[in-house]
Amino acid sequence: MDERLYNQVWGMFEDLARAVAAYRSACEFADSRLDRELDAALSDPRHRLSGAGHPARDAARARRDELAAQARSVLDRDLDQLAAEAAVVEPALPAAYARWASPVWQDTPGAGPDEAPMALRLGDLHLPERPDLRIPMLVRLPLERGLWIDNGRTGSEAAMATDTDRLRRAAMDMAVAHAARLLAVHPAGRYSVHVIDAAGAGAASLAPLVHAGVLAGPPAAGAAGVTETLERLTRRVDLVQMAVRAGAPEELPPDVDTAEQLLIVHDFPHGFDDRAVTRLRSTWPTRGRPSAYTC
Repeated sequence: MDERLYNQVWGMFEDLARAVAAYRSACEFADSRLDRELDAALSDPRHRLSGAGHPARDAARARRDELAAQARSVLDRDLDQLAAEAAVVEPALPAAYARWASPVWQDTPGAGPDEAPMALRLGDLHLPERPDLRIPMLVRLPLERGLWIDNGRTGSEAAMATDTDRLRRAAMDMAVAHAARLLAVHPAGRYSVHVIDAAGAGAASLAPLVHAGVLAGPPAAGAAGVTETLERLTRRVDLVQMAVRAGAPEELPPDVDTAEQLLIVHDFPHGFDDRAVTRLRSTWPTRGRPSAYTC
């Protein structure tokens, strides 16, 4: 059932993408045709001076508006169907796929589920053509690559003009929320959570994880903390890969944590030198490697 719902959600996302892409393509075609027809109407100096070109320009604009209206009508029809489907699918989603406000969370046992989910909800996907239509954003587990949460410093001018401290805090809050959801939908003890916060600027956001006791150790601070954490994770990666290749995972040293690993890196690349960056790449998720949230 979970896989069927996952496929249905991504089918909805693909339908949304195709419908909006077709609408935007039709609008672009209408605009480009309008430009060509206006150029043709204005190319004759007699029409520009006498006003004889006004009817042609008005007719060109009318054709553009008609084509855009037809495209919008088709888009609205398709999006109405998607909205009706979303209204049915959303209440049926399991906890790993559902919004925090979903009643399904009230039925989730405090110790967590018995099995790991196949996917995780990160949020909602929507487009400006229909902001109220929200498609769940699901990613398969285990994560094939880390998640980069951009705090907007290199984004638009509006983002750069906003308080960067507030944006940095919002990015870290989002990383912690994703980590909390990941832990909530897995059996207790399935994940070991590591945090690199070289400058210590993410303490307020990390407080829920610290107080809940879900971290494998205190957040790593300073360049020395970054190096020690990455060395430890790199060693684990190497040992796990060697054991898997040898077909003897039970022969791992007793100090090697066999749980899944989650690494949260705050304010990257603060505190990282070239060697630390290389080690972070070596711990990027493949088989037996930790997942990572970077913000």
